[in-house]
Amino acid sequence: MNTKIIIAVDISKEKLDIYCPNNKEHFIISSAPEGFDKLSHWIEAHQFEQANTVVVFENTGSYGRSLIKFCTRNNLEFYQLNALDISRSKGLTRGKNDKHDAMLIASYFMEKSYKLNPSKADSQDIEAIKNLRATRDLMVKHRASFMTSLKQDKQVLGLSNDHVSVQAKQNVIKTMDQEIKLLEKQIDEIVESNNEIKLTRRLLQSIVGVGPIIAMDTILATDNFRKFDTWRQYASFTGSAPFPNESGKMIRTRRVSNLARKDLKSNLTSGARSAVQYDQEMAAYFQRKIEQGKSTKCVINCVRAKLIARMFAVVRKKQEFKRNYTHTLAVSVS
Repeated sequence: MNTKIIIAVDISKEKLDIYCPNNKEHFIISSAPEGFDKLSHWIEAHQFEQANTVVVFENTGSYGRSLIKFCTRNNLEFYQLNALDISRSKGLTRGKNDKHDAMLIASYFMEKSYKLNPSKADSQDIEAIKNLRATRDLMVKHRASFMTSLKQDKQVLGLSNDHVSVQAKQNVIKTMDQEIKLLEKQIDEIVESNNEIKLTRRLLQSIVGVGPIIAMDTILATDNFRKFDTWRQYASFTGSAPFPNESGKMIRTRRVSNLARKDLKSNLTSGARSAVQYDQEMAAYFQRKIEQGKSTKCVINCVRAKLIARMFAVVRKKQEFKRNYTHTLAVSVS
């Protein structure tokens, strides 16, 4: 059996650090198209066979999309590795640089490859929705900034509605509102044209506390529930699965990793609070845990995990959630 050629990549915004443990070679390329041309020429120059070459890198979100497209276009097997898993494997280290990180990625893959499965590129519709959502979220962020500035102009500076500064900001906000609606309409059109995504969204939104934003967040992050085998894996990915932290007689605590997707976690927190308010079963669970001495933050985290478990359950069973039906699924997150 031929030894796999491993191309480990540490991804940053403007460059990629490449390390190949097979020949101990390290080099840097641009994340622009010409950088990938250089990587392609490097593979050809070494006469590495596509079927025997794998590309490994951390799951870095949008920064890794170009690399995924490169692998897909060149029929290269690739592995998106969990940043938390790699971080835990480091042990005691001194200093940090991108070359070392690429070497660490290669080392982790060589150690764990026997139990890792190749990653898959997002489907075409998921990729299209991600691009539209990224633009929408950016515009929502800037709109909020303009609205805050407009409020300050009126309340603090006392500017009137006919002031040129106020009118300019109002016009920008109005334009952004229109563009955001157009983006959302385009997203809805893609969803409506894809029966699988359409069904998943309907199933997810049947859960109390899961609205359109959380439903679409989850569909995109999981590639419509293809990237995670269990709800616990996704809970870890979103920072909703605390890990034990104890040593000897030290008081036991449970901490959530800082490497989690904070945007997903934030939206899930809003959903958890809504579920506690409007779902009788969640409200009873929340009150019971508070009476047991758990902190509000801890219990909300458990409710987030329960929401994730419910989402995975309804999708796996292809059945809408039945409110307060305790046998729908059995979940232990305490």
